[in-house]
Amino acid sequence: MGSRPARSDLMVSLGFAVVALVEIGLTPTTGLSVSERLGESAGAVLIAGCFGFRRLYPVASALLVLLLVSGVSVLWTDSRLWEIAAVMLASYSCARHSSRAGALVELAAAAAFGLLVSSLEENVDAWMYIGNFLFVLGLMVVLPWAAGFALHRRQELSRHDAERAVEDERARVARELHDIVGHALGMIVVQAEGERAQLAPDAADSTRETLATIAHGARDALDEVRRLLVVMRVQNDLGPQPGLRDVPRLLEGLSSAGLPVELQVSGRSRQLPAGVDLSAYRVLQEALTNVLRHSRDAHARVQLSYEPDTIRIEVTDDGHAAAGAGSRGFGLLGMRERVALFGGSVEAGPRSDGGFAVHVRLPTRGGAAGDTPRTRV
Repeated sequence: MGSRPARSDLMVSLGFAVVALVEIGLTPTTGLSVSERLGESAGAVLIAGCFGFRRLYPVASALLVLLLVSGVSVLWTDSRLWEIAAVMLASYSCARHSSRAGALVELAAAAAFGLLVSSLEENVDAWMYIGNFLFVLGLMVVLPWAAGFALHRRQELSRHDAERAVEDERARVARELHDIVGHALGMIVVQAEGERAQLAPDAADSTRETLATIAHGARDALDEVRRLLVVMRVQNDLGPQPGLRDVPRLLEGLSSAGLPVELQVSGRSRQLPAGVDLSAYRVLQEALTNVLRHSRDAHARVQLSYEPDTIRIEVTDDGHAAAGAGSRGFGLLGMRERVALFGGSVEAGPRSDGGFAVHVRLPTRGGAAGDTPRTRV
């Protein structure tokens, strides 16, 4: 996201200002002086300006819109079409472009705005007040807010799917490099060394040197391929690798995507060998991503248990399988392969009371803290 408003948001801002000013000019409210109508027009222009920043600062711009519309309603008039549109657009934009916490803050502020607007109406009794409030809350706030929130969650799910597709493609290319290029280079080394060993004693020195150069070059190339496979199959980039210390940030991202996660840690946390730490993080990430992709209305719970020679990871959820979500088998296969590298185990399956559970046991001995996981090539 850049530091300047998007062109589309500027167009929305300009369009809103034009429509609001046209409504104010063509349908003046009885009893308002020219100066009051100018004040209302200035408020509409300020509100339109807020929409230019609805992606950059979604919460701040939405709250400012609600504050300005409240001021216009109290000082001059309310229930104009442009005011209704302003509240609806602010609620939608905040839920669409902010975090889950920010969207909830805006929803609470919009509900307070609904109470204010309802109190400005001529209510003959409490039931009429409640009816006006529910109408304003449902039409102007909840419907656009829910639409924006649903689109935001769908975008997050699409992003997770795209990241998973990149990882799958990386693993596929790594397998092909291993099976095709690695095998061919290995055969070159074997054949060159074998031919060199079978040369007659009186063979030319240039022939021996040529075969030695071929074998040496192929062996170096094979080492480079193996190093490349480590990068492609284990690392996401060449920077510091994630570990269990990054779990809170992972859970925060999943919460923003619509999956509340409770974290419990037992035992004394400690620095794990780098390979074990990375694998534990990836297994936990995959298990929670499966919950996000395959379950609806789910709440997840993560239990990390530090034992003397083992780290245990338990991920449970209470969701129901979403229609067309498919099987979790592919993700579980990747988890089992990763854990098997360290002699661990994975148990997974549906829970008797609904939802799904994944239990992982990962040994922590057998390497120094600086070790990296060995990829099977």
